[in-house]
Amino acid sequence: MGGFVGYGTVRNDYVMLKGSVSGPRRRVMTLRRPMAPQTSRQLKEKIVLKFIDTSSKIGHGRFQTKKEKNQWFGPLKKDRIRREERLRKERAARAVERKAKTAKK
Repeated sequence: MGGFVGYGTVRNDYVMLKGSVSGPRRRVMTLRRPMAPQTSRQLKEKIVLKFIDTSSKIGHGRFQTKKEKNQWFGPLKKDRIRREERLRKERAARAVERKAKTAKK
C-alpha cells in the first residue's frame, strides 16, 4: 500500500539491505563479494525474514493490502459511481444491440 518513503511502491525485483545506506535517496549501489571473509557472529547469522510491512510510512498507515482497506471501510462513494457508470454503459450497449436486431427484422 505505501511503498518506501521517498521512493514509492516497488514494482520490480529488488534487494533488501539490513541497516542503512548513506547518501541521497535512490542511490545507485554496487554490490560485490567481501574482500575478507566475514567472521563475526552477527554477520554469519542466518536471516529469517518473517514479515515485510507494506503499510504507508507517511501518515497513519494501517493497511497492508487494498483488499484489507476495502474490507475495513466498506463500499465508498467512488466505487458506487464507477459501478453505476459501468452499468449505464452496459445498458446502452444492450439497447444498441436490441435496436440493431429490430432493424434487421
